[in-house]
Amino acid sequence: MEGENQVEMRPKSPGTDSEGFDEETKAHPLRLALEDARKVAEELQSTGKKKVGRKKISAAEGDSVGGAEVGFDTEQIDLAVSRGRGRRKIPTSGKGWKQSNLVAELRILLNDSTPRVWRRVRVPLGVSLYRMHCIIQIAMGWMEQEDFYFSTQDNRLYTLPAIARKVPEKTHDCRKVCVGQILSGVGESVTYHYDFEDRWVHEIRVEKMYKATNRQELSEVLVLNGRRACPPEKSGGALEYSNTVLPILKNRSHRLYSTYMAWAGIGFNPNHLDLKQVNESLLTVLSSRRLADQL
Repeated sequence: MEGENQVEMRPKSPGTDSEGFDEETKAHPLRLALEDARKVAEELQSTGKKKVGRKKISAAEGDSVGGAEVGFDTEQIDLAVSRGRGRRKIPTSGKGWKQSNLVAELRILLNDSTPRVWRRVRVPLGVSLYRMHCIIQIAMGWMEQEDFYFSTQDNRLYTLPAIARKVPEKTHDCRKVCVGQILSGVGESVTYHYDFEDRWVHEIRVEKMYKATNRQELSEVLVLNGRRACPPEKSGGALEYSNTVLPILKNRSHRLYSTYMAWAGIGFNPNHLDLKQVNESLLTVLSSRRLADQL
């Protein structure tokens, strides 16, 4: 009876249709871009060659001389910690943040995960919350199959207008707000909610904040570190995954091991994180034309 109950508890495979996963969702720009990134990863594994997304550099960005960027003003805006009298104030508007040269190292922690699943990401603070949503999806390993929203410590919610009708509280458009507007200092945090049914909750906390020293650092999103693979989609939330799914995936002698592994994906290793592949996926997705109008 115990085995039968476990089979019933096993979530649907990400490849199957589920409630709320309609044709409109399948055609979402980020989901299509993620599929592009997965194809690139498969090509990398089969050919062993390096393939990355397109990166456009305009003439206005300046030339590189001896490894230094010409025309890049590192004194444009002071750090967020420099709030003393007589010093420049940090930006207060989205426009100010977009024009700033501040970057932050953010720690993204999947709450209630045991052992912990987390990523450390370097992000320019002028990017929109929607772009941050895209970054979290790729860095963690999600596949954009469910809805999401951000919640701040003062209970302000940010999501897309198409999702807002599913959230009882008042929400704001995540495309019109920069990360720096809600995370303007070291130690500040915001919560990212993914999948309203399984309730994957992530804490995003600012660990460092500093001025970029070159244009690449200012424009590039990079996963610096992290631990463990992302749980499979629709695996019941962090507690269900940690207490029920993960023990089976780690036990080759369990009679349900083959069934669960086929559902999670052949070769799935809960302890493995390929940073190189994640960063290549980031570059591919964030440079995708599918997202050009959204970001």
